[in-house]
Parts: sequence; C-alpha cells; structure tokens
Amino acid sequence: MRLQRSAQAVRVARGEAHSWLFSHPGLWAVEDEIAIVVSELVAYVVLHGREPIELTLEDSDGTVRVEVADGNPELPGDRDREGGASLGLLIVERISRRTGAVHHPSDGKTTWAEVSG
Repeated sequence: MRLQRSAQAVRVARGEAHSWLFSHPGLWAVEDEIAIVVSELVAYVVLHGREPIELTLEDSDGTVRVEVADGNPELPGDRDREGGASLGLLIVERISRRTGAVHHPSDGKTTWAEVSG
C-alpha cells in the first residue's frame, strides 16, 4: 500500500493492517502487536524518510512480516547513532521476533519487523 508522508499516514496504515488481518483470521492473536509495529515503523518513516512510502504485510506460516519502504537511503541505525535511538524502534525491537533494515542504493531502504503468535 502506498502512503503519503503526512500526519494521517499512521492512521491510514493501521486501517490497512486491520483490513489485511481481517482476511487472515489465524493471525488475530497478534493483532495488537502488528498494529504497534505498523504504527511505529510508519511514524519513523514519516519523520525521517522520503516518499515514496510503501507498506507491505506478508504471512509466512504464522509469522507476519511488516515492511515499510521509503525513498531515504539512510538506515535507522545510522540516524540513531547520531541523535539517539528512536523510542518507537526500540518498542518494535522488543515486541518483534526479528527486525532489520535493507539499503537499496538506487531508491532508499526497507525497514522491517517480524511478529509471531
């Protein structure tokens, strides 16, 4: 799902995640965790990223991968070393099974987290 870099992006992304979960009833047990991860990753990109912003949710055997891609190639760890860690990303790390970010030299990065029930 394509998102705009705006104050409404987090609300829109949460709504999209809720709709996605509705079609994946076996994952409802992790609905709250997914909502938090989506909110925090999108909020981070809205504050520090660039358009285009793209939210992707994928299910792989009960593990949900949340990906937020944006046009800023600067990885979260690079920014956090300079200005202190983002509280939102620390929350994501705590409630997720795995987290990370992938640099795409020509068009930004993808920040991701995996949540399992």
